[in-house]
Amino acid sequence: MKELFLDIYRKFIDDAKEINDKILLDFKNTDKEFATQEILSLWVSECLIEDIDTIQHLKENGFSNRYTDAIIRNMCEQVIEYLYIMKHQELIPIYFGKNIEEKYDEQGELFKAFKQTGQARFGKRKSVKDMAADIGEWKSDDDKIALYDIFSIKAELEHNSYFHQIFDIIGELEDGENEGEEADRLDYLFLTFILNAFLEIWDNLQWQF
Repeated sequence: MKELFLDIYRKFIDDAKEINDKILLDFKNTDKEFATQEILSLWVSECLIEDIDTIQHLKENGFSNRYTDAIIRNMCEQVIEYLYIMKHQELIPIYFGKNIEEKYDEQGELFKAFKQTGQARFGKRKSVKDMAADIGEWKSDDDKIALYDIFSIKAELEHNSYFHQIFDIIGELEDGENEGEEADRLDYLFLTFILNAFLEIWDNLQWQF
């Protein structure tokens, strides 16, 4: 499963690097509108690449699974939101902050400023579950694991991360079993579904440079 995922990932990186470089150069030279599906896709692709590279580093250097759980959970949420916004493209300018108008100059207002850059910029953003249902990623079937199921599993593990760490420690002490190997196989399976869900949109974009 790891090699299958890495093969998909390597092809994606090569494609993304070439496209993203062209988009950024074109955007810089022509002063095009920023809030577009191309820029949104570029931004999400860059973040996904950084997340996956970080997961690779954590796994190769023996870090706890709880760090990977947190990253995969966030990747799922962000890709669900990306797919939802790409389906409802009127939300793209709002995603990039069109509705953020208030300015806070006093230090005590900093918290309100940060709140404005979160869900508040949508007015009221749909829940992850509702967005997943809207894009057909709420329930798994025989052909795929739904993104919302991956999100829910990783959220549960993240909420109980210190407790689940006990199982890894006990397993190594009692019988020398490496629980991390099974976790790795499952993580690469999850990453395959997350990346493929993103690529279904990415591969069908009409890039204009």
